[in-house]
Amino acid sequence: MEHYGWLSLLPPVITVALALLTKEVIFSLFAGVFAGYLIVNGWNPVTALIDATDGIANSLNDGWNIRIILFCALLGAFVGLMQATGAANAFGKWMASKVKSRKGTLIITWLFGIFIFR
Repeated sequence: MEHYGWLSLLPPVITVALALLTKEVIFSLFAGVFAGYLIVNGWNPVTALIDATDGIANSLNDGWNIRIILFCALLGAFVGLMQATGAANAFGKWMASKVKSRKGTLIITWLFGIFIFR
């Protein structure tokens, strides 16, 4: 097994930087994965692209990975739908009229976290 030293920090840095700059999570994740394969394959972009697609396909071979990806996709679609219809903004305004204190906001956030992720 080879050790890549500081180069091993490059893919996550690229991923986080691109996510913050472009606000595109999927593109940033793929760019980080590609950067990792690029380093491992000696900076050969063709081999890195082939290995990256093979690696992604192999990770989708597991049923649990597919379930997690589907859950994340459906959750993202639901959040996008709530934003597009204005429901998220309406819910925020409704909650702002009900909760008046900082402590109340923290308690409601905690309760909704338990309710959503139980």
